Amino acid sequence: MYAGSTFKLEPKLRIALQDPCQPSSLVVRCNDPQNADFPRYYSKKENKPFPIPIVELRRAAGERLKNRKDQPKRRGHHEWADAVVEDILVQVETYHLFDGLVIRIPHAERFSITRVPAVVELRIQAGVDLPEFPTKRRRKPVIRIAKSEFVDADESELPDLEPECPKTPLLAEIPNAEIVPPSSAEATALLAEETLQAWEKMRGGANKLMKMYPVRVCGYCPEVHVGPSGHKAQNCEAHKHQQRNGQHGWHWQAAVLDDLIRPRYAWHVPDLVELVLKRELRNFYGQAPAVVEICVQGGAVVPEQYKPATSPQ
Repeated sequence: MYAGSTFKLEPKLRIALQDPCQPSSLVVRCNDPQNADFPRYYSKKENKPFPIPIVELRRAAGERLKNRKDQPKRRGHHEWADAVVEDILVQVETYHLFDGLVIRIPHAERFSITRVPAVVELRIQAGVDLPEFPTKRRRKPVIRIAKSEFVDADESELPDLEPECPKTPLLAEIPNAEIVPPSSAEATALLAEETLQAWEKMRGGANKLMKMYPVRVCGYCPEVHVGPSGHKAQNCEAHKHQQRNGQHGWHWQAAVLDDLIRPRYAWHVPDLVELVLKRELRNFYGQAPAVVEICVQGGAVVPEQYKPATSPQ
């Protein structure tokens, strides 16, 4: 065996022999992952290297920017299309409670309970009877022991209720094929006035009922619950609170009118001749609910609460 020569023990193991006069006479190298060296120690004054080199990060960012080139931009131009009624009147749904005094809805029963518009559920709990959404009516007050414990009233002494005749729906929905637009400007203005009055009457009535019957809303998402306490369904839409596993938890709070009847705002067109609004003047255009704007364009008088505030002379 000559000094400085090497011999092969295994395919991945190599031993190098050096001159005995040198300080190190034996060096063992192995490519097995379990025999790898420990990671380098960095002092507090040194910056650790990036797991991915800066060049690779910049190249990946350039690829993402290139792929988004043909896609629409979060502040780009809109793709306008014909709207439907649901685009103007945003429908907020909630769970329908057959008995308002039962325990909170568990997560396992979230698909077995019907969801209805929140405005309809509020009116049902206030006393409106709808055949398609039955609810339990009590003729005697209950005795509440604790927050979630109560003794139901004994109604055995009361006379039996007479069978009611089948009720007809309060409002019949008109099919789209039977909807005919107004034939004259006077008819259009009359329809616009009736629509605006119905909108204000619905909001005013719902605001009064919310002071008598509790309505809850989640503090992080638009989920609404009509009842004394919120439900336990894990359907929270707050993306910044994933640690709650979709639970609303203790974040139920008193709702306001805009939580129950969510208005969809639209820009006010000051001149119907110039339909295209200018982006440079977006801070000078007023905004109003889309229902109010379409009624005003139809010929209705602008309500006082939607008129711009005038500066004092």
